[in-house]
Amino acid sequence: MSLEKLKMMEEHFFESYPKGFEDEALATLVKGYNVAKLATFT
Repeated sequence: MSLEKLKMMEEHFFESYPKGFEDEALATLVKGYNVAKLATFT
């Protein structure tokens, strides 16, 4: 993935979730996933 695309995705993420991973809207989505397992996998 190019750095330019990564920056565009980052910008879109912060437009959608201004507080980043602390955003309440994102927290409701994350509840359905085992985040610790995904982090280990990546």
